[in-house]
Amino acid sequence: MTLVGIDKVRLTTKGHLVKSLTGWKIKSGATVGEVPPAFVHDADGNPIHGPGFYLNTPTFISEISPMGLLVTFNPSKILHPYHLLTDPAEVGRIGDEVQATLQRHGVLVNVDDMQATRLDLAKQAQLRHPLSSYVPALAHLKGKRMTGHQYPDGYAWRNSQRESMLYNKTFEVYREQRIVIPDRTGRMEAKWKEGRPLAKDFQFSAFGDLRKADPEQLTDVYRMALHRDVFRTDPKAVQLVINYDTEGDIYRQLKGRHRRGAVWQYLSMGSTAATIEAHGGLDAFGRFLLEAGDNPRTVRHTLQQLRARLERDAFLTARRDREALNVHTLLDEIKTTFAA
Repeated sequence: MTLVGIDKVRLTTKGHLVKSLTGWKIKSGATVGEVPPAFVHDADGNPIHGPGFYLNTPTFISEISPMGLLVTFNPSKILHPYHLLTDPAEVGRIGDEVQATLQRHGVLVNVDDMQATRLDLAKQAQLRHPLSSYVPALAHLKGKRMTGHQYPDGYAWRNSQRESMLYNKTFEVYREQRIVIPDRTGRMEAKWKEGRPLAKDFQFSAFGDLRKADPEQLTDVYRMALHRDVFRTDPKAVQLVINYDTEGDIYRQLKGRHRRGAVWQYLSMGSTAATIEAHGGLDAFGRFLLEAGDNPRTVRHTLQQLRARLERDAFLTARRDREALNVHTLLDEIKTTFAA
């Protein structure tokens, strides 16, 4: 399994203490002739006037406003120009450095207690074709309550709370840093842009919980988000080809005949990819197996094997017909690469 990387983190809190604002700058926006408000005070109780304050460092940016303290950083880019950081514990150590830097600049805060209001997860891979080849195919996908945005070398689906996008990482790294990386490197990002949907999907909101998260759990949340928001199967279409009561009876009968391998017998009755797609994807197929009586450990093992098989099948299909560039094959490659 390719683990997902943590691409951006935004934290906020009102539980900070300002002793001074050493090195901070005052935000613009004060009205001429009016004394700026003073919503913070130094260690001696003296007011510090200003509509807001900001501090930009090589590793993070931060703001103080009447709403509280806001900190944003990209843990992957801090450690490498383009490789993704997949270890939440390492992200936690970067958070400790952020906390220490804020303290040196006069602001005391416990970073573990800060609420995560933005989290970007990503995978990247070298694709078979130029990124521009995939854009027309991606335009056929309709994000769930999202608007599509097409770019020469990428595509994005977004609303005010969530966003998913695929773009040309090779071009971005060279444009920003003049670093040459493998050609046709695509990055697929899933972004949670508000605290409520983030807490709902991850079942945590504090940075202290993020640093202790299981990397495989984060990868599962990323994959499920892409299936839910981008690679969606119309539920009405699924109902036309799958009768869950009938399929459940068939699967249970196969389990009675074959103590082991019943799931593979079931899938061999038709196209593996088509059967799983009819169920609504791998995660939905996993729920089907659980409802049919398989234990969770067996289901996890089966899904791992299926992901490997689908990836292998997609590779073989591509090798057999390298000229078969159409919407289906391009979308299948993207889906298998990033969301399988």
